[in-house]
Amino acid sequence: MPDDSRAAGGQEAALVVGDPREDAAPSPSGLLRREEPAPSSRRGFPPPTVDPTLSLSYPTAGRVREAAERFEYEIFRASGFCRPSRHERVEEYDEWAGQSRFAVVVDSGGGVVGATRILVGRYCDLPAGRLRGSTNDIGEPVLEVASIAIRPDHRSVGIADRLYRAALADSYRCRVKAIVMVVDPWLEDILEDYYGVAPDCLGPRTRYMGGDVRPVAYRIPEHVNAFARARPALWQFILDEFTPGEVADFDLPIVLP
Repeated sequence: MPDDSRAAGGQEAALVVGDPREDAAPSPSGLLRREEPAPSSRRGFPPPTVDPTLSLSYPTAGRVREAAERFEYEIFRASGFCRPSRHERVEEYDEWAGQSRFAVVVDSGGGVVGATRILVGRYCDLPAGRLRGSTNDIGEPVLEVASIAIRPDHRSVGIADRLYRAALADSYRCRVKAIVMVVDPWLEDILEDYYGVAPDCLGPRTRYMGGDVRPVAYRIPEHVNAFARARPALWQFILDEFTPGEVADFDLPIVLP
C-alpha cells in the first residue's frame, strides 16, 4: 500500500514510495513526506487510470530482477535514503535479500519505471518491526511493503496503484495475517482517505529517516473487507489482479461498484 525524497538544494521533493496519489516522492519502508498540504482529488474514488503500455512482472532472477534492484538503488540514492554502493543496490536491505520479492512495472521497451520490495516473515524480523517500541499483536506471518520506487516522469499513470495491488495479492497468496508498513502522519491520513479504512497502529511515533513515523498494519481479511465496502469501484480494480479461482479460494468480497 504506499516514499520520500530530497531534491537538489535541500528542498523536499514529492516523488513517493507509497502514496497512491503518485504526486509525492519515493521512500524506504513506505516512508513519505508531503511537499505541501492538498485536498483529496479522489472523493469519488473511481478505478485508477492505468497506462496500457505498462506491464507487471515478478522477477526472481535474471536481467529484470537486477534492473529492479538497481532502479530501487538509483531512486533511493537520489533521495538520500541509502549509502553509496559499488554494487548499485540498497545494501541496507542485504539482511533481507534472501526473502525479498520484487513486483516490477516495465514500459514497452522493457525499462523499469516502478518497483516495490515485498518482505514476508515474522514481524520482529522485518524493518518495521525493528522500530523502537514496535509490537505485534496481529499474528504471524506478515507482509511488509518495504519500498516503492517510481520513475519521476511516470507518475499519474497508475504505477503506484498497480504496485499496491500486487502487494495485496501477494499477501493473500502468502497467507499472511496483515500488511505492514511505516508511515508518517500525512501519509496515514491519505491512506485512510483513499482506501476508506484506518490501519492499526503497532508502535509509537519515532524519528526515522527524517520523519516522525510509526508502523501500521492492515489486517487480513478484516481491513480488506472494510475497504471493499467503502471503495467498491477501487476494489474492483484490485480484484483484477486475482484469478477467478483465487477469488473463490481466498473468499474475497464481491461488491457492486
